[in-house]
Amino acid sequence: MFITEAGHIGTDPLWTKPGDTVHRISGLPLPMVLRKQVQGGVYRVVGAAMTSQKLETGFSWLRRLERITLV
Repeated sequence: MFITEAGHIGTDPLWTKPGDTVHRISGLPLPMVLRKQVQGGVYRVVGAAMTSQKLETGFSWLRRLERITLV
């Protein structure tokens, strides 16, 4: 279980560590917990997350897209 900086409560994989981040990934139904790797802009998928935050409707979140590399 975790609490985001914005105060949203969620559940996460047991192996989540402090510093991991929650992201919306285009095409996936659930937010994902990602862990930034030593190489810049590279992330490892930790697993799916469920949050108390109301999911954004429509495509308003597309304005904040960022390209990252998942390993």
